[in-house]
Order: sequence, then C-alpha cells, then structure tokens
Amino acid sequence: MDEEACDAAGVPFIFASYGFGEAKHPIFTINGFKMLENILN
Repeated sequence: MDEEACDAAGVPFIFASYGFGEAKHPIFTINGFKMLENILN
C-alpha cells in the first residue's frame, strides 16, 4: 500500500526491511536508520 501510494504520487519508495510487509520494486532497501541517513546525504 505505501509503495503504491508513493508510485501514484511520483515519490521514490524506500523499503524498510525491518518493518512489516514486502515491496515489489523499491528504489532502495534499508535495514536500519543509519542506512537511511547515508541514502539521504
């Protein structure tokens, strides 16, 4: 659902693998917040 909403809005989807669910085509997959910091910088 989140991935679909991002796609519809034209926003890249970053999948947090430590959360719930699965992603079909995330632009990035992260395993923790430190990885998110590295992607955004």
